[in-house]
Amino acid sequence: MHPVKMTPQKIFVDHIQHEVPAFQRRYRWTQEQQWEPLWEDVSGLAESIIETGHSDPHFVGAVVLLPLGGHRIGRVNKRSVVDGQQRLITLQLLLDAVREVCQQRGHSSAAERLRDLVEIPERHRHNSANPDDAFKVWPTLVDRGAFRQAMRNDLSRGEFKNSRVVAAHNYFKNQTELWLQGKVADQTVANEGVAADSLDEAVRTRLELVVIELEKGDDPHIIFETSTIGVINPVLLWLLSSEVPIPQLSKSITALESYLVRRMACAMNARTYGQVFVRLLRELEESSPEYAGDTVVRYLDQQTVASSKWPSDQELLEAFATSPLYWSLTKGRINLILEGIEGELRTRSMTETQEVPRNLQIEHIMPQSWPSHWPLPSDTADEERASASRERLIQSIGNLTLVDRRLNSALSNAPWEQKRETLAQHSRLFLNKVLLDNAPPVWDESAIALRAQQLHQAAVRVWPRLVPARS
Repeated sequence: MHPVKMTPQKIFVDHIQHEVPAFQRRYRWTQEQQWEPLWEDVSGLAESIIETGHSDPHFVGAVVLLPLGGHRIGRVNKRSVVDGQQRLITLQLLLDAVREVCQQRGHSSAAERLRDLVEIPERHRHNSANPDDAFKVWPTLVDRGAFRQAMRNDLSRGEFKNSRVVAAHNYFKNQTELWLQGKVADQTVANEGVAADSLDEAVRTRLELVVIELEKGDDPHIIFETSTIGVINPVLLWLLSSEVPIPQLSKSITALESYLVRRMACAMNARTYGQVFVRLLRELEESSPEYAGDTVVRYLDQQTVASSKWPSDQELLEAFATSPLYWSLTKGRINLILEGIEGELRTRSMTETQEVPRNLQIEHIMPQSWPSHWPLPSDTADEERASASRERLIQSIGNLTLVDRRLNSALSNAPWEQKRETLAQHSRLFLNKVLLDNAPPVWDESAIALRAQQLHQAAVRVWPRLVPARS
């Protein structure tokens, strides 16, 4: 992923629609909590431009975007809004409200500049017949009607008079009108056009966001998935909004991801994460952004108690070798670990693509219903104890792999010889290629233990336990 600081001018200049997934929550921002502070910031920036001809950028948060691929005939190019939809929608409502007022009051140059940031011209919609493809941001399903009426200013708003989307647009429109009138009334400007141009410049080029654009193959939820409903978010926002050099930012993200994934794999609880990351945030604020990555690594390395420690390579190995992760973790988190290892195996090869396939399913190599085709050794002295031990071991990561849905059904509870042949014929995953390259004639407890070690060797490369820099 690539974090970049961008203004609304840069985010919305391209002819791309930022689409909020239909399942995300509706627009929730309010006048007291968000609209008023934002307007105070914007009007302050505009006043500084009037007085000095300049203003420093003002940071308003971060957004995470995922490109949705190339355009098709009759469709606009799109990015999916993974995180930050409230912020992007508010910015569009602000930009359009200022544009509408400028247009109505005869400030056509400012209005045209702003129109380019809220509307995709018809000639750039790839022959789309859908008028909604004109919007630069398209909200979640329940807000689309209200957003359409707020942004198309010639439509009646009666149906959505209680909508926060419409209320936000009305608030910014009223504030714009009052501000422009006030600048002339108190003789701050010689004419209203100067004030309109300053406000236009403020909303287009002086607000600043950190935009994280994911690359093809990136998992947009890896940090959020491994931490507990976003307690790490303040740390991420600090890192992304400060002047952190890219190598130090990369070190920070690597360390945080390693810390969270290792603790997850070792079944360590997340109850203290709030305290851990609040203290880390204080450490970062007291140090220089120039050394942020070193600060993060040093701080995590200093966590020694069980509730907050950064697991060592040996602790991770013990978890891989003995813990029934299939029982203790959600399937999504097991997929996260196995897909991370698959990605690492691909980067070390000369394969045509390093992208890990999506929608893979977890497969037990020795099945959970093992007695029919996977009997215990004939010389087993204590079958009850051996069965209990096997029941636990087959849930460990050494006995787990990934396959697609159709292959999962084909493998089922088949014996090892048949599973091995089916995987060799149909699976293109490196996890299974390595499994088969080292496959023993019998898949038993010793084979599971050996594979756990092999997966561990890859895992410590994906999620390394970084060493603090020397003072």
